[in-house]
Amino acid sequence: MVFKQTNEQTLGEVIEQLMDSYRIKHRFYEQKLIAKYPELVGPMISRYTERLQIRNRVLFLKIASPLVRNELSYARSSLTESLNKAVGKDVIDKIVLK
Repeated sequence: MVFKQTNEQTLGEVIEQLMDSYRIKHRFYEQKLIAKYPELVGPMISRYTERLQIRNRVLFLKIASPLVRNELSYARSSLTESLNKAVGKDVIDKIVLK
């Protein structure tokens, strides 16, 4: 019995290979995390978040309200886990609040 070898791949596999070859895969997941942030933290915290930035696996958040900043400081580790889980990859290691 002869098996015919094909080069068929799913579109997802092709996109993963393309992102790997251009070395943009990590940047893609960073942007996905930023896009999911408002959904995960809710409208109140999202409203007080002025800026989100990821550098060197650290999420920098600028929070306008001292009360919200204080609440987030207690929930850093759980928020880090929730954001990474939502993306499906370990994108950030810690959160810095400003």
